[in-house]
Amino acid sequence: MAGSGAVGVPGLHALDWFAEPRATGRRALSGPYVGCLCSDTYSLTLSEPVRCAGRFAGVAAAGVCLRDVEAPSCCRCRGRCPPPRIWFSARARVAASADPAHLTGSLTRGPDFAAVLRTARTATWAGLTLVPCAGLPLVLVLDERHPRAGHGTSTTPSAT
Repeated sequence: MAGSGAVGVPGLHALDWFAEPRATGRRALSGPYVGCLCSDTYSLTLSEPVRCAGRFAGVAAAGVCLRDVEAPSCCRCRGRCPPPRIWFSARARVAASADPAHLTGSLTRGPDFAAVLRTARTATWAGLTLVPCAGLPLVLVLDERHPRAGHGTSTTPSAT
């Protein structure tokens, strides 16, 4: 756990995985990013604020290799969710994707994923279905019109 006054960690307070839970009081997801410290692979950091006596005391966080999240997530959805299946963070970064047109780590313009997470309700945007993932700061984007789903053409958020 990283405390609010962590010693020896320069710039800790500016890192997304620390700053977002401190500012919002909610769970956060940072990344994906290349985890240079341990794995040299795409990683995610999941974090949650810790409170003591009602006051912010620090952040509990865990780094996870994306490959350990991506494959099981895609498999759990298989047969229930039409392709393409794309998971976005609140900051519009592709966290996991079963669609080669949306590369992991890329940024996207389009829906307000943070708002979908705040309301915790399924929403629509430009014909897409945006599903907040219970307990995780991720939004699953479904496009049932995608050619691989057997319907018309696809309109997915545009890459930046």
